[in-house]
Amino acid sequence: MTVEEDALDDAAPAAVRRFGLHEVGALAVLVLVVTALFAPLFVHVIGNSPYLLTLADYPVHSVYADKMRQERRPLAPHFLYHASLIVARKAEEMIQHRREALVRTPLKDDRQLDLTDPRVPLVHYYYSRASVAVMVAASLATALIMWVVLRGALGRQRWSAWVAALVAPLLMLVGPIAIFFDFDREYYLGYIGINVWHNPTTILLKPFALLAFYFGVAALVGTRRPGVMSIIGAALIAILALLAKPSFTICLLPALAVYAGIRLVLRRPVHWWLLIVGLVIPSVAVLAWQYSRTYGRPGTGVEFAPLKAMSLYSLFLYRKLAFSTVFPLCVYLAFFRHAIHSPRLNLAWLVFFFGALCAYLMSEVTRAGDGNFTWGGQVALFILFFESLVFVLQRGVRFAERCECTGARRAAAFLTADGVMLCLAAFAVHLYYGVSYYIHMLTTSNSAYNLYY
Repeated sequence: MTVEEDALDDAAPAAVRRFGLHEVGALAVLVLVVTALFAPLFVHVIGNSPYLLTLADYPVHSVYADKMRQERRPLAPHFLYHASLIVARKAEEMIQHRREALVRTPLKDDRQLDLTDPRVPLVHYYYSRASVAVMVAASLATALIMWVVLRGALGRQRWSAWVAALVAPLLMLVGPIAIFFDFDREYYLGYIGINVWHNPTTILLKPFALLAFYFGVAALVGTRRPGVMSIIGAALIAILALLAKPSFTICLLPALAVYAGIRLVLRRPVHWWLLIVGLVIPSVAVLAWQYSRTYGRPGTGVEFAPLKAMSLYSLFLYRKLAFSTVFPLCVYLAFFRHAIHSPRLNLAWLVFFFGALCAYLMSEVTRAGDGNFTWGGQVALFILFFESLVFVLQRGVRFAERCECTGARRAAAFLTADGVMLCLAAFAVHLYYGVSYYIHMLTTSNSAYNLYY
């Protein structure tokens, strides 16, 4: 049993056991910071005009939600955002004591949508405030999950609650190092995006992807035998993650299979009930249903087409891939002797590996330009960034604790630990470009062609 395995099982309970005024204060700050950062961004990107169409992905999903509400059945295989939008819209109508007049949906029976139809921005306008509410709620859920993991990973000291409350929002801002921006004016296209704000289903997926990842870790290396409720909880999270967006599960399942196979060869224990019954079986069942719904028509399907989707909008693809992963690469190389024994970090890398394969090698036959196989790699890279930062912070904290010093000296010892300063510098560069992308989206017209480029 490794130290990392012990830390995994103790992380969440440690955060819960030491829940006092400091934790309440830190959580309040976390909620305020995340809301202050992302509510204005979502208001701008989603838009609230019945006449102008924002060039993000929100209007299309608003139309799908409206059609789902009228027909009382899901139209898309990943309908969790649409259902959430309907619930939020109904809550808004209850508060206002009125219901907006329904517009005849512009979505045709074959689910084709003409974005030039003037009814599209009008329908989206009715759901714009509900969209903001759902996106802020999903962002808060993501931040809270990261806070719990960070709080447990950093120990039971009071300061760890505040550090976790500071770090979680920073992770939600990092972006690829857009080194070619002066040449192609792109922060996003061609890179593996770490945080994206123009696609609602990806944002909604993140909290479920984090939970599914940690259920996977618990199945592979957890020291506690999972009970029936854990298996049911894993199955529920796996299903919700797929209904939010199937992209991450497509990357997670092969990674879990490879990791479980390695542990089987090494004769190390695996919680097979949690892995197979809790994660694999429900995921495969829902994926099969989603595939039949999405690609059941003639001429549709998935193909092996290297760089077909990624090369449509950008150049320098391999170099952009490298500059998307500078921080996690620095962490693994700087702490290689320890990183190679970290189950969580290695599983995160394995999930991202399969996510990158999907992004660069797979494409849809008829909708390559949508880049629908890139989303899983983006969420996987977000989790890899998170796990890499947790790993660095743990190494620095352990080094500082061995110095037997307090206050400023302990902080100095943390920063001078081997490799910590280098890794944090790499993280700071990612944060710089992520904040630049955030400002770009906040200040660019939501109807501009380069809103999320």
